[in-house]
Amino acid sequence: MRFLLASFFVLLFSPQLPAQHYLTVGVGYTTVFFLSDDLDQLRDTYNYVNRDNMNRLLVGFQSADGVRVESGYRYLEKWSAAFTLGYERYSTFDAASYNNGEGRQLDLMIDHFLLDTEFGVHRNNYFFDGLLRLSFLRNLELKSQYTGNTEDIERYFTGTFTSDAHFSLGFGISLGAHKEPFMLIGKMLYPVYTLEANKDLLARDATGNRRFPTDFINFHNALPYDALSNGDLDGLQIILSFVVALAI
Repeated sequence: MRFLLASFFVLLFSPQLPAQHYLTVGVGYTTVFFLSDDLDQLRDTYNYVNRDNMNRLLVGFQSADGVRVESGYRYLEKWSAAFTLGYERYSTFDAASYNNGEGRQLDLMIDHFLLDTEFGVHRNNYFFDGLLRLSFLRNLELKSQYTGNTEDIERYFTGTFTSDAHFSLGFGISLGAHKEPFMLIGKMLYPVYTLEANKDLLARDATGNRRFPTDFINFHNALPYDALSNGDLDGLQIILSFVVALAI
């Protein structure tokens, strides 16, 4: 991170570059802030059911952090335009503990491929673009593990839950500074449409397809409940990328 910030100040005071076509290759850091009522409901209902026996409550999945790799094309003149193909993987975890020393751990991993299309304005060494994102082949894995007692009284809640890949569209903005052969790019975007967002998280094993609940009270009392879906685990995303730009 210090290297990226130092690079930014170098770019900030560098002279203007002529218009150019670039091939780009880069790496970046990405953070997603989940905005999901279903995740909040899961946290609240799990803590409600188990609160009398817990010394640490679930805090919920608030955000996830990860990395990205990317390559693409960018044109800079009066206008700025770019196409970027990339891959992102990010993860997070949550944990609760009980008074007897046992606990519950939830590990979440998401990865997907992406295609970013940008168009905007270019002035001096800076560009400001609108951003359209297509995410595809998005996979999600949620591991729920009970630690301590091998005779887990919540066996049905334990396992590796996954969902089918889906596609989504997002809109946002892209800000960048450049000096050959480097670019520093920040992006912020939010998903606005998801295809197949109702794909439930399932643990597929000898007991059948077990759905991961959003309402732990109903789940605990063997009542009908809604399952957490792939589309529920999305939100505002912020990306910072350091890119090598090769003029062509």
